[in-house]
Amino acid sequence: MLQDILLKAEKNGELNLDEAEFLLRLEKEDEIKQLFDSAYRVKVANVGKKVWFRGIVEFSNICTKDCLYCGIRKSNKNVNRFTIPEQEIIDSAVWSW
Repeated sequence: MLQDILLKAEKNGELNLDEAEFLLRLEKEDEIKQLFDSAYRVKVANVGKKVWFRGIVEFSNICTKDCLYCGIRKSNKNVNRFTIPEQEIIDSAVWSW
């Protein structure tokens, strides 16, 4: 069953809910290795061997807005506020690049 699911996933990238749950419940080390190997083949076929890092440099959590859903809204007095020094922002951006 595992091989059939992995072949299907590699062929068209589509699994039904039962198949996805089956893969998520794998416990045997050799089966998990097969899953990871299959995932790697799919990744290489679709995006190649390069790895791209993406992210944000958060330089402050001080906000002037008061959105009720947001944990860092201006009226939340229980937040430890911070602002990163300019040089640290530049260093982080250079490192990211």
